[in-house]
Amino acid sequence: AMTLLGTTLVLLVLGQGGETSGIELDMDGSLIRGLSHFHDQSYFETARQPGGNMRRYRNALDRSGRLNRGPLDPGIYRRRPKRPRRNRDPESVNRTILPNTRNAKIPGSNGAASNDGSLIKWENVTGRFAWRRAKRQTVDCCKKIVLSSSGPAGVKQWDRMGLYYSTGQVLHGRMVYQHENWTQSIFYIYGEYDGWLLGPAPDVNFGGIKNSHDGMCVHTSDVIDSKGWGYYGGPKDTEDPEEAFPYWQHDDGSLTVRCVPKTVHIDSRKVPDETRGPMLRKLYRRSGRLIREKCGAPLVPGKLNMDAWIVTARCGGECHKTDITLSLGNGEADMLIVAAQSELDLTKYCFRCHSFWSGRLLSGRESTWSTNVPGMSFRMYVIIVGYADYVSLNVKIDSSNLVDAASHKLK
Repeated sequence: AMTLLGTTLVLLVLGQGGETSGIELDMDGSLIRGLSHFHDQSYFETARQPGGNMRRYRNALDRSGRLNRGPLDPGIYRRRPKRPRRNRDPESVNRTILPNTRNAKIPGSNGAASNDGSLIKWENVTGRFAWRRAKRQTVDCCKKIVLSSSGPAGVKQWDRMGLYYSTGQVLHGRMVYQHENWTQSIFYIYGEYDGWLLGPAPDVNFGGIKNSHDGMCVHTSDVIDSKGWGYYGGPKDTEDPEEAFPYWQHDDGSLTVRCVPKTVHIDSRKVPDETRGPMLRKLYRRSGRLIREKCGAPLVPGKLNMDAWIVTARCGGECHKTDITLSLGNGEADMLIVAAQSELDLTKYCFRCHSFWSGRLLSGRESTWSTNVPGMSFRMYVIIVGYADYVSLNVKIDSSNLVDAASHKLK
């Protein structure tokens, strides 16, 4: 079984009315280095992707070991009927081997086909192999997922795109999902074809979208598995795996299945809090100077609307690439954010010694960045220094494996 760890985020906000110029945001997901200090191990640092063919080979080899696959068992080989003679003209050979794509028709609604996961085709030979996969225990998976594509899969299989909800049913140790229009399901099938299939009936080898990864959750942050989705583009429905094989396409990199993003709300009001007041004053003495250096002088003099929150996020597997968006619904505020996987005592924390993000947001504005989070959970500590009596902040977390997110006041 896989254990999920808690993650926390703390926010500190100072609010004030009045118009000011907003911060300049880097919208392409790179670092906002003008406003932030980054440590080498920062969550807010763009993920490094080392290159090199040898590194890719080693990663593929390690992944193969993790899948617990046994050795390949060669099976029976069958040739395609009546292989064309070499002295025939090239056009007749092409017509014999390849499907006539010029006369192919676009499939209608719910175009689907059956699969045989052991089929592997070369030029004129069909090979059959058998994978031996180990059984795994159930892990925590998202209850609501979204299937999307901006490429050819979205055109061929447009009626299968959209939101899917968990039905509570479990097949082969994996959750079953149903489309919001009740016509399609996503399920794991085991037997003639092993993998995730999207079709009209659970546990039936007949569908229009598939992925052969054997993860316990249909959503995954694995780079290879997440790009392994294919779609059926044949001219008609068929239950013959060999007839359908040439029409299964894997040319749409935008075809993805991921958890629906989670948004948590944080409200800060300028109301005295005798129980948390001493802690917040100590926290401001420790972080206030750094916030002013990064965000500028306070927008108004006098008392400030300060608060601190923790946002926790939990993933069903490795979180990896995670997009975080801050949007201010009301007020103006300066913010300082620290991310960690363990609990922190911010009143004794050295902000300059570690990574952080700091910036100023105005009402209706937002800031977005991408980060690579190791492990299955993380925390964000959010310190808010607001310049209005009421500050409303939304924190949106988007990760392919994000199961849950929550927020509570730092005490």
